[in-house]
Amino acid sequence: MPDRTILSILFAALVAIVCMLFARTSSSAPFGYDEADYMSAGQQGLWANYSDRNSMPLTTIVREGVGLTRDGSQRRSLSQMVRASGDISFYRHYHGPIYAYWIGAWHALGVKEEATYRATGLLLHASLAICIFLLFPRVFPDLPPVAAFVAGSLFVLSRTALVTATTITPHLTFELFACLTLFAVAEFLRTRKVSYWYVAAALIAATVASVETAAVLVAAVILTVVSAEWRQGWKRVLVLLGKGGAVLIITLALIWPKGVFELNALKGYLFLAYMAMYPKAFSPIGPFDLWGFKVKAYPFELVPLGVAFVSALIWLAKSQHRRALSPFLVYAAMFLAVTMIITLPYTYYHSSLMASLAVVTGVVFGELWMRSAATIRVATLAVVIGSAVWVGAEYQRERIDDRSTRNLASELLSYLDSRPSFERVVLVPQVLIPMLHYYHPEIAAIGYDDDRQRTERLAKSSTGNPD
Repeated sequence: MPDRTILSILFAALVAIVCMLFARTSSSAPFGYDEADYMSAGQQGLWANYSDRNSMPLTTIVREGVGLTRDGSQRRSLSQMVRASGDISFYRHYHGPIYAYWIGAWHALGVKEEATYRATGLLLHASLAICIFLLFPRVFPDLPPVAAFVAGSLFVLSRTALVTATTITPHLTFELFACLTLFAVAEFLRTRKVSYWYVAAALIAATVASVETAAVLVAAVILTVVSAEWRQGWKRVLVLLGKGGAVLIITLALIWPKGVFELNALKGYLFLAYMAMYPKAFSPIGPFDLWGFKVKAYPFELVPLGVAFVSALIWLAKSQHRRALSPFLVYAAMFLAVTMIITLPYTYYHSSLMASLAVVTGVVFGELWMRSAATIRVATLAVVIGSAVWVGAEYQRERIDDRSTRNLASELLSYLDSRPSFERVVLVPQVLIPMLHYYHPEIAAIGYDDDRQRTERLAKSSTGNPD
């Protein structure tokens, strides 16, 4: 069995190499649709985001949202109205402010280039990979050290996670806090020490202040804890959930006051409900098209994780690690269930799923390692790590190719910059409005719908390109 010290050195080297290589190929393209808005919010600074500057009342959002469900053609005029108001939560797309704090910190440090901003996400990526490697043996102490190495390596080399790490998106902070939450819940279930439950509740608050996918995490945590603890009595379960909820609300009030006191946190969840009610308005593809494409395009990333997930479900009841493993399994299962309804193809939406599946795969690998002969151990390790390295290397080649490709946003900015006396009112596809607002706020941009371009953008986003 490889020594833990040797594995630690190898893992540290792997994380450093991956981050160095992908930092060098970080895209310098103009910030695209979502990215431009997130940058606009983040660069307004810590206080503006902490206080939700110019935030429109929840009642206004509800009223306008109801009108939108009746007449979808009003989407463009609604966007123009909200942009004119300067509502900072709109620029965050009604997500919480945690990721905006991250962008604001780098802005305060003087970062200016697009490639540098995108590369900062690799620090969060590396942090989570290291957390997985260090926390894994604590939560699963009976498994060999090589299992932690496999779990951490699968995540750090995951194409999905690397796409997220090099994109301007709040899913970066969400995946970090979501995975830490699952580890805290797992440790609570393993040790029954209630302090870990309170840590998990505080971490959930950070996910709520990141993106609305936190609703899936909350549901998964509640289901896991209720399933594990109901035999101890429903009174204990209700007290546990009540105290955890109190910790969550108090923490959320500290990191996002208006999210609690003015119910601004509900805005994003109302939009999530709208997406669930009208999924075809956001993505024309079905769930089997979505995952069929991903598995076909990236088999070396998804097949090992899928095999491990199914294997864990089959032998979970017999496993001595079932209590600690259950939060990761339940979250992955519920996340996959949600993608059967909301089929947005953006790769970074699935980054937290990859983190949980990396841990599940590490546990399955560890169990197999302890029960197998030396030749099977080595062969399995070679296949798993070899597949992960292949995934990372292939995406690295994609990034190199993408750096030499100019997109429509780049061409438009070059055109405008070459004509300083150009008319200050322009008619452009709706998807370019946030980019123009970020780089040329002096221009009055009028957007129009372009179904062909929207379809191409959805297709391109499904391959992980940030623009």
